[in-house]
Amino acid sequence: MSSPAARLALPLSLVVLAVYLALLPWTSQVWLKTGDEPHYLVAAASLARDGDLDLRNNYDPAVYLDWYSANNLTPQVKTRADGAQFLNHTYGLPFLIAPAFWLGGARGVSLFLALLGALLAGQVYLLAYQVTGHWRASLLGSLVVAFAPPVIWYVYLIYPELAGALCVVIAIRVLLRERPTWPNQLALGLSLAALPWLSARFLPVALVLAALGAWRFLSPRLIERAAKLLPALRLNQGTPPIDTPLPAEGAGALPATGWGAGGVRSSLAPALLLLLSLIGLALFNAALYSHPAPTAGYAVDLNPAELSGPALLQFARGMLGWLMDHQRGLFVAAPVYLAALIGLGQWLRRREWGALVVALPFLAALGSVAFVGGFWIGVEPAARYLVFVLPPLGAALAYAWVHRRGPWLAALTTATLAFSLWTAAQVLAHPLLAQTGDLLGEQAAWLVPYLPALGRPTYLAPGPAADSGNLAAPIESAAAGPAYWLAPAGQAGTALSQSAIGDFSFGWYQMQLSLGAQGAAPEAPVARVLFRAGDDTPLLNTILYGRDFPADGSPTRFNFALFNPVYNQWEQPPGVWIFTTGQAPLTLGQVSLLPETFHSLVLPALWLAGLALVGLLVGLNFQQPGAPQPAAPAWLGGRVVGLAALALATGAGLWSLRTLPRTFPVADLRHFVGEVSAEVGGPALSAPADSAGVLASTRPEFFPAGRYRWRLNLKAGAAPAGEPVAMVRVRWTRAPIADEQIPITAALVPADGQYHALVLEFDNPRRQALVFELNSAAADLSTQGFDVRPLP
Repeated sequence: MSSPAARLALPLSLVVLAVYLALLPWTSQVWLKTGDEPHYLVAAASLARDGDLDLRNNYDPAVYLDWYSANNLTPQVKTRADGAQFLNHTYGLPFLIAPAFWLGGARGVSLFLALLGALLAGQVYLLAYQVTGHWRASLLGSLVVAFAPPVIWYVYLIYPELAGALCVVIAIRVLLRERPTWPNQLALGLSLAALPWLSARFLPVALVLAALGAWRFLSPRLIERAAKLLPALRLNQGTPPIDTPLPAEGAGALPATGWGAGGVRSSLAPALLLLLSLIGLALFNAALYSHPAPTAGYAVDLNPAELSGPALLQFARGMLGWLMDHQRGLFVAAPVYLAALIGLGQWLRRREWGALVVALPFLAALGSVAFVGGFWIGVEPAARYLVFVLPPLGAALAYAWVHRRGPWLAALTTATLAFSLWTAAQVLAHPLLAQTGDLLGEQAAWLVPYLPALGRPTYLAPGPAADSGNLAAPIESAAAGPAYWLAPAGQAGTALSQSAIGDFSFGWYQMQLSLGAQGAAPEAPVARVLFRAGDDTPLLNTILYGRDFPADGSPTRFNFALFNPVYNQWEQPPGVWIFTTGQAPLTLGQVSLLPETFHSLVLPALWLAGLALVGLLVGLNFQQPGAPQPAAPAWLGGRVVGLAALALATGAGLWSLRTLPRTFPVADLRHFVGEVSAEVGGPALSAPADSAGVLASTRPEFFPAGRYRWRLNLKAGAAPAGEPVAMVRVRWTRAPIADEQIPITAALVPADGQYHALVLEFDNPRRQALVFELNSAAADLSTQGFDVRPLP
């Protein structure tokens, strides 16, 4: 029978589930589906309702307005020759969530993902307990993973990361068992087989885990021969965990007996399942997309660039970016993982098998995404592509706590965990901070210049990828070399135009361009270079004169320093234009936007060196034998604890069904006229009478069917006779709101210089996204916020 400490995994999972469910009313109401999320739900809806994969009839507002806040969802599909449309993402996640969608729609999927996150927490605890035998350290590692970013965010996001993390943890648990049973090996095989179906990005990790499994199954004699040839590869037997209640699950070196009598034959089951999975995925993709590659459904080519100096530089930038970029880096969102990596380093230093099995999947994920694409940002919260390999680091944190000496690790863990929980709370309250905003930049702008800002190079040309209407035409050249375009003399206009540059992240850049002008007078203006940020702020606006070019007209390189301050590159992409005056023929080469060396390489290297120094200093205070710990009390895994945890999860589940009241302070309201002003009682949005328009508007949020009361605090000036002082409106997406637009008369808001509470009640006929809007009209108008509450 398992020990009380091992049985703690179930009540732990229930407690974590209770917390996840308690947050669900907020996240399901306030968090909007963005990025790829609505498209995974569209595919799940097709499977659940139509029983097919063809999405031709599923990108319909009647389908997706259940979870999407506008009727303009652009399909993410690949269209086959026969007109069938298939999702351009791997179908593993839609297959996984389709039953939950069939049972409860998008809300059922949210409940399922919360359950998946709770199971993940329990598995992390069991993994850490396999490694250490210390229930308190294992509890710490599991809770850190469950409630620190980024895992807690991805519980509420519809991405394959959570399911991938569960597969990785289960696989590692099996690989650390001394003599796994056939069910264990089946679990390993199924976990490895599921990873490529969830995402092609998971394939390198699946292959690494499969290779570790094959190595684990090899004859001990072969291992000994390899160790004699390469002594550095010899894995220590490791110190047996103190108070180890699971002797069959040692996490030390390879045991002398291998994995039981089955030997190599028993290793074939997981490897065979993975092979069959890859064959099945190839056949599936060939049928849908006419290509068997794991990336056949994707809209982008994920083939790595050829090995070169720029490619290696981008690889280094990627390795640093996923860890330290101030907007998307792991250590910025969750610095507590620094303590886990310090523990992993100490674990690796002892050359134990468990350390290798935990470390290699993390390195495989980090290295593969950096090699394929370097570093770039997306609309998803921090370090998304590392999320599925982070939970095993909970075991490394538990290992560190068992072997720590003195207060150093405890102080580091406490400080970094406090900051990690702060970032978790900030993003839970304001999800846009982690998506189209900047978590640290908007909270502590003074800190931004001292933090790494990674990015990827962007190359622009006046060719087919550019906007239409350019005057420049390609110059034919027999010799191999850089391509050039020519804008002829005598005609003024646009030589290059890129009005929306994608994947251009916040940060510092060098803009390099080659331009040539022949025969221009020294004082004659020849070209104008304009770089405009996504919020229409000009970041570069310069005129080039004839004196700036060589007299022979040969192209010369210009370098301009740029700073892009806009984080929301999805809704607000920047643009570049080069205009010609026509006073001389203008030759243009490729325009390069390169991340500035200091902030994208030097500063990250300095931070990395500093973190390495911290790790070294903390690592000096570790001890070889683990600190002794009393056995776990018997009641810990007893029925009372289990029933109490079950009651807590049940209560949280009932709580998750309620509708939350919403208070919208001025800071959370958008406005298109007027400005924020300071008044008695707090800030206000104010607009004069001659500026009709949207003075205050909420962002879309989902509200269940029911009756609501909307309360506004308004102050108005005198309006012309018969004219309204304001107009209020409830915008809807699926079912009309009766009297959605109501004029506010002077009788309701007297012009006495005081704020008055205006209360409106309305019925929402079904769950849908609503926007509450206040429009200024014929009088001076101010508001200090909205309050929307459900009525019994």
